[in-house]
Amino acid sequence: MNLSPTDHTAIPEHVPAAPAIDVDLSTLEEQAQIGIGGTADVTKMRAPDGTVLAVKQPRLQGTLDRELAQRVVSEAETWEQIDSHDGIVGIVDWGSTPVPWIALEYMDGGSLADRTGEIDFGEALWIGAWVANAVRDAHRYGVAHLDLKPENVLFRTTDDRTWDVPKVSDWGLSKLLLHHSQEVNGLSPRYSAPEQFDPETLGPPDDRTDIYQLGTVVYELLTGHPPFTGTAKAVMNHHLTDAPDPPTQVDPDLPAAVDGVLGTALAKKRDERYESMLDFRRDLTALFRAVVLDESVSLLCCSGGTYSTDVGGSTSRHRARSDFAEGSSFAARAEDSSVLDTIRDQSQSTEMRTFPWQRRTDAPGIAGEASGTLDRERVGIETDSLRRSEATRSSGETTEATEIERSLSDVAGSLFRQLRELFGS
Repeated sequence: MNLSPTDHTAIPEHVPAAPAIDVDLSTLEEQAQIGIGGTADVTKMRAPDGTVLAVKQPRLQGTLDRELAQRVVSEAETWEQIDSHDGIVGIVDWGSTPVPWIALEYMDGGSLADRTGEIDFGEALWIGAWVANAVRDAHRYGVAHLDLKPENVLFRTTDDRTWDVPKVSDWGLSKLLLHHSQEVNGLSPRYSAPEQFDPETLGPPDDRTDIYQLGTVVYELLTGHPPFTGTAKAVMNHHLTDAPDPPTQVDPDLPAAVDGVLGTALAKKRDERYESMLDFRRDLTALFRAVVLDESVSLLCCSGGTYSTDVGGSTSRHRARSDFAEGSSFAARAEDSSVLDTIRDQSQSTEMRTFPWQRRTDAPGIAGEASGTLDRERVGIETDSLRRSEATRSSGETTEATEIERSLSDVAGSLFRQLRELFGS
């Protein structure tokens, strides 16, 4: 179940939305450059009516070919389809001339990266659950973010009595413009999943990659630093082969159940992570309810089972550490200086830049292309979540009827969309 203002007075009741205006790029007044990247720049601009916007444009090095321009337009269209969620930065308008551009709602509260070390336990869990809910909504439409990191979680400020509202930004535009990127794999290694470093062995990234990435972000919020630090090569090796220190080992004041929740999200093998972002969000919410609201809860983590726990008490550190499963042997080859170049080249291929690109046969929602047959495994993701919900309720947790209705609606919507693709609209 979602957290609401009735649960805690710091949870904002009103979520600021993107302004509903048409944008003429030629009439915007540049005010300041607020984002500089290897592939795109973000500029704060003001419309004639006074509306402040953030305008993102590709950084050109030479001419922009027609294929790339079309990809940027397609990306804007995809982002526009998912930006109705309160936790996703909204697109105000976009265009393709004189170069592709996207006008976004201006996030006046900075990024999560600016706030590391300043957020308390309750707000950290709420941010994690809020972001998980937003990304899970995108997954229902077949869109995986694949670059979740503190810099891509931005804030709209609220009054002093409530927490600022986080929203997820950068839904793939930078991934489409990797021709001149100097980053390893076009990603941020500290927040990347094992399969993003070694897709040939571990398989291409998918929606469960987002679960791992969000796990690294929540880990940093709770402990003060990401799971692994060091050079890009060292961090890559750690993600592929090493278990991070359990959060309670870094900060003994953390509730013991945090180890199990983040251990599941950060499992090296995707099959050992949460089945869906919905499950991760439920456990983050459960932790919030247990620790902040002093409620009795159950968790879905630890080998996928439902179990009751006193989240404030002690649990087996050995079990928590075992949740961080072993990963790829690819790191053994990483000392070869050509390995990172190979990864970068592979990430820049047309196949890896295609967006959205959910390749799982069991992906939730409408992920992937129509196959001509109803994919029962795909629908099974949601129905299994319902079965878990029932098991959780029988073990002592009260599940709101609206949450079950929402899950049923997801299943019905998925079936309808697949039938429409199968038989035509």
